[in-house]
Amino acid sequence: MRAISLVLFLGLLVSFLNAGRLSPLSSEVEWKKLHEYHFTITRERFEALLDQVYSVDGGMRAYLRISPESLTLFSDSSKTTPLFSLFFSNEFSSVRPNPHPPRYPENPLREKPLQGLRICLDPGHIGGDFSKLEERFFQMEQNPPVEEAKLNLMTCRIIESQLKAYGAEVVWTKEDEVPVTSLRPSDLRQEALQWIFDLGSTQFLPVETEIVKRANMLFYRTAEIRARAERIQKLKPDLTVCLHYNAGDWGPNPLIPQLVEKSRLVLFITGGFMANELKYDDQKFDLMAQLLEQNNEIELGLSAKISRRMKEIFKMEPEQYKKWGAVVPMKEEPYVYARNLAANRWFVGPTVFVEGPYMNAQDAYYRIIAGDYEGQKEIQGEMVSSIHHDFALSVVEGIVDFYRQTQKPNQETRKFLPTVWNP
Repeated sequence: MRAISLVLFLGLLVSFLNAGRLSPLSSEVEWKKLHEYHFTITRERFEALLDQVYSVDGGMRAYLRISPESLTLFSDSSKTTPLFSLFFSNEFSSVRPNPHPPRYPENPLREKPLQGLRICLDPGHIGGDFSKLEERFFQMEQNPPVEEAKLNLMTCRIIESQLKAYGAEVVWTKEDEVPVTSLRPSDLRQEALQWIFDLGSTQFLPVETEIVKRANMLFYRTAEIRARAERIQKLKPDLTVCLHYNAGDWGPNPLIPQLVEKSRLVLFITGGFMANELKYDDQKFDLMAQLLEQNNEIELGLSAKISRRMKEIFKMEPEQYKKWGAVVPMKEEPYVYARNLAANRWFVGPTVFVEGPYMNAQDAYYRIIAGDYEGQKEIQGEMVSSIHHDFALSVVEGIVDFYRQTQKPNQETRKFLPTVWNP
């Protein structure tokens, strides 16, 4: 007990020293990385994206001082510790080109409409030996078990073949059931303690059980996604597709899952940072980096096209979120929400996060346990094709629709302004 008490005290001390600065497993923020965005955005566009997509609850404004010419971001809400300053463009004619502009296909109206694009596939979760730890495994009666990571990998392999047929280059964050991160839960106990105390609650008893739980979560939710983000940074894709199968309410006992009647559909784009998340400086940086990269229109357009294809194939209604501040509805796209998921905020470049049919819905479960197959098969009295092929087809056709129907932005030469501030 004395050893545990000492560890708890040290964890509390570390937490106190770091409170309000960095979230678990974050490294020191390199604010200089944002210097290349000076004069690349007007104040009006910055504030519109901030208030409508990235910080709808107003949490980020508590740390900002905005003038017509610039903004300064502070670490504290009392605005005494500045972190970063950015100069706005005064008018459209003086906007500097985006230092990381999106790339478009060479000729989207030809036979291979995705020629020239590099698309990264990110199959959700780890799987294998870690599927139960991730709570992405269930089995009903004597039926085959359902492991989400396996489903994601299977569907991504079908997506890969279809994307290549359309001319795209395909890369992966991972192609197996082995973690990308070299860390394991046993390496993350100290960070788990810091997280527990940072939450400021005394309800976490017994302590050892909570430490193990939090260390596990840091492993598969944080360390794994950060490792994938580092891989994407090197791969430099033009688009990343995060693919998942969704799930409905498991019922009162998750060990005895129940089937809901119907699946619902949702896609997530980057945004929806909440006030309690922005107390951390690294989350402030992530918001600024994502907003200034200005991928919102592409992410929204791609998600809208994919959702329409999925609606056609699966006949799913949009997901319903009531009074949940973690999601921001995109008003004209009922299937698309902005949400501050780790993948969305850490992956560079346009990223769409697709949540497919519910693994535990009657309209999907029996098709899922049937596995992958060619043609059609009778399942629950209906002739249907492989659910994995249908999921893959809807994603790929949505991507093709977007690039075929979206006009490439005018790449006119704009006058560069001299750099007048470069700390």
